Amino acid sequence: MALFRKPSLKITILFVTVIMLTVVLQKMYTRYYDAVITYKMEQLLQREKLHPDNVTRGFKPRNDTNCIRTIEQFKNSEGHFIIPPDNILEALPINVVDCLYHRITSTIQAFCAKRRRHGTMNDGWNICEDGCYKPNKNTSTWVISTVNDKMNAQSMDLHYNIKVYRHKPSLKSGETETDVIPKDANGLFKHSTKFGVWSDEVKRRSNDRDVFILDVDALTDRVLSEVIENGLLKNMQQLSVRINYSDSQTGIKYLSALRHLRTLFQIGFRIYWSMPQWPCILKKNKNRTSCVYLDMIYHACKEDTVGGSQYIYNNKDMEDLREQQEPPPTICGRSQRATIIPTNNLRDISESNTNPTNNLRKISGNNINSQQLSEGDLREQHKQPQII
Repeated sequence: MALFRKPSLKITILFVTVIMLTVVLQKMYTRYYDAVITYKMEQLLQREKLHPDNVTRGFKPRNDTNCIRTIEQFKNSEGHFIIPPDNILEALPINVVDCLYHRITSTIQAFCAKRRRHGTMNDGWNICEDGCYKPNKNTSTWVISTVNDKMNAQSMDLHYNIKVYRHKPSLKSGETETDVIPKDANGLFKHSTKFGVWSDEVKRRSNDRDVFILDVDALTDRVLSEVIENGLLKNMQQLSVRINYSDSQTGIKYLSALRHLRTLFQIGFRIYWSMPQWPCILKKNKNRTSCVYLDMIYHACKEDTVGGSQYIYNNKDMEDLREQQEPPPTICGRSQRATIIPTNNLRDISESNTNPTNNLRKISGNNINSQQLSEGDLREQHKQPQII
């Protein structure tokens, strides 16, 4: 009895007892937990034999409204959705193509910390102002639209003091090429011009820091095809397009939309802002709309004009070298180069990467008179074909 009168000995005995009880309880719980897991696995295997469609690959919602499972196979290693080639795309069921369209048009691919809205609430323009993407005195804005965007152009001129060339498309029956008509005296030509001639003049004047805006409603499929075919986007730093692929039968021309988006990604553009337009909501599916505003930036900064010429860094080695020589300014603690989320199967349009000696691509930046030209004057000035 004398041993238990010492407080230190009592505490020691209690401590040892607690440890022993804890060990015994852990062993009992482990055995119980293993038995429960084993029972659940047996039940799951039994259900899979009876109803394989309900239990395979875990969670499978009845109505995949947000496309959680339908297009899971079209993710790359980073978990981002990709648009498959045409041979696969054309063979997909309509529900899979619908989900792919929904996820691609609502997924952000690039980070823009400062986005400025110009013009009206409904038909305004978004411009990314991060670092090198911010328009400067050398930037021009080229617009083809069917809406009233005069206020948008005034806002751009007020904030950046840049030229905005506004035009509207015109498609005549029986013709294969769209006409471009100036909206005001600031148009590129004084009269209606074929799209090919108009795009050649835009490329001649562009300095690779320009902005291209397309809002042509139901003519999206036609006009965007001509924009891509003429190589007009290779001279642009930012692209804003309001897509509208309405179709009377399916509601949306999914294949046309996805093909165009895949081409834009291959050229080098990434979506930094997406806004669905619910006035174009589908009658058969209230969760989908055929009109979406997509704002994009080029995946890498294009250097400003220096000494009459412009240099574009085309590979990672040159970017690393430039970072060592002159650290880029930061915005909100980030580099002036926009943060791009890596995506798979996206092709860099630069052909100089295939040749290790062509680390820099030099593009002439000669000053050009902004006076309006006629088609006859343009033919005299450009007798030699341009290399696109």
